[in-house]
Amino acid sequence: NQKSNWIDLSLKLEDNNFIFYLANSLAEDHEKSKEAYRSNGLGLKNVKRRLELLYENKYELNLTNTDGKYETVLRIELETFKGSNTLNQFS
Repeated sequence: NQKSNWIDLSLKLEDNNFIFYLANSLAEDHEKSKEAYRSNGLGLKNVKRRLELLYENKYELNLTNTDGKYETVLRIELETFKGSNTLNQFS
């Protein structure tokens, strides 16, 4: 019995927040996936450092591994031009 894999991705602009959501199923042999998740590899450390450098306290990154899935939620607070509803670029 083979389990089907899936991925769910969404991008939203809500008020002055850019929200990135990504969820995916665990692999059939998820012991290796669990090990990779726990190790918080170099790539994840680099992402966190880059976010801190670019957005300081204006972001939130949540990573979870529950109910047979990985979830990533990244929220970045965007700035607006004074007197305008137009959003600046991310950095």
